[in-house]
Amino acid sequence: YYVYSNIHFKPVSDRPARDFLYQNFFAYLQKVSSRDPSIYENLLKVAHTACDNCVNDQDTAFMGGSFYLGAGERIQLCSLSLGVIEFHKD
Repeated sequence: YYVYSNIHFKPVSDRPARDFLYQNFFAYLQKVSSRDPSIYENLLKVAHTACDNCVNDQDTAFMGGSFYLGAGERIQLCSLSLGVIEFHKD
């Protein structure tokens, strides 16, 4: 399968990023085991570091690749950046 994603990092705040608890935002594309959903493998990772003095710091990250999925395996996108990613279900 070819998997492609774009992630738009956009903190919802009128404060500069230097005031955030974390200035680094991450997202992972993971392959989840068919036998145990708590077992996963990170296939791709994207990271964004916010501008210290920026109030409206935004960035879009793109990642993609071809992967083999066995029977029952699935792909998930995991973000460790809650509150800074806009999600639009098209």
